Amino acid sequence: MAEFHSMADLESLYEQAEGFVDEKHLQWKEVWTPIDYFYRDTSKELKLAAERDQRMEMYLKDNSGDPRCPINGRLEGLHFATNINYCTGQPFEKTPFGEWRLLVSPDVMYTECPNVYFSDFFCYWSGGPHHLSLVMTKPGSPADQFCLEHLPPVDMETNQFLRIQQQNGEYVASIVNHGIWVEIVYTETVEIKNQKWSQNKPEDVNRRKGELRKPDDCPICNMIGMKMILKMIGMKMILKMIVIKMILKMILKMILKMILKMILKMIVMKMILKMIVIKMILKMIGMKMILKMIVIKMILKMILKMILKMIVMKMILKMILKMTEDDCYKEDSEEDSEGDLLH
Repeated sequence: MAEFHSMADLESLYEQAEGFVDEKHLQWKEVWTPIDYFYRDTSKELKLAAERDQRMEMYLKDNSGDPRCPINGRLEGLHFATNINYCTGQPFEKTPFGEWRLLVSPDVMYTECPNVYFSDFFCYWSGGPHHLSLVMTKPGSPADQFCLEHLPPVDMETNQFLRIQQQNGEYVASIVNHGIWVEIVYTETVEIKNQKWSQNKPEDVNRRKGELRKPDDCPICNMIGMKMILKMIGMKMILKMIVIKMILKMILKMILKMILKMILKMIVMKMILKMIVIKMILKMIGMKMILKMIVIKMILKMILKMILKMIVMKMILKMILKMTEDDCYKEDSEEDSEGDLLH
């Protein structure tokens, strides 16, 4: 026997169902339509038995749906459908169960069993219509105690599947066209007195035989499918990270190349500037040297001129001195000759 889902598993499965509905709401406008009746289809024989006993007795939930559903073979109840024909607003015409339909007001059922729990999200073949199962219990009943331990509760005023809200002193149910068949397991006997019956058209009845199990390959309503999706998402994330890492490496290489090119350009520019500066310095040094040489040349010329002047002056002085000496000698000679004459 398959192991039953834990509370955590069911919470995760409920979130999957919410995700499925969210996708549908992107396609269809979210319009909540009132429901007049919850309905249960049955055979003529069971109808007669219920009318005889004035009540419809519960039966043990079979293994249809998810084989890991905690209420399978453990909880008694009565199955009711809730979906409507959105064109007429009336209960959906076609049925796989029987030609007679018991119609019960949501107000009657919710007043008796106001505690609601999520038990299953399933399909009968991969890609087929999906079903969501809710359990309604009477507070403090054995069924309620069981559900408290094994099933997550559902807020009937705000959930995305089926809502029951109080209006003008009574409970009114409404549903949205989300593409899920919402089913109720009602865990109390139903009193037949004052309830309404209708007969289904023969062409609308297509009896289902035996238990129908949820397939393991549906990725929408299977925990395994979700794990596979998560693995695929994980692999995609890893691949994305690898690709991102490669791209980052390429970008880093490009940035490094650009930086190296810029550095090389800067080095080359610095070298060119240095060479220009050196050239300018050399030019300046050359100019200074030339200027120095010119100045030295001029100084040397001046010195030479001065030397020449001094030499010339010296020669002139010598000549003047010689001339003066000659004059003095002549005078002395004349004086001597005059003296001789006097004697």
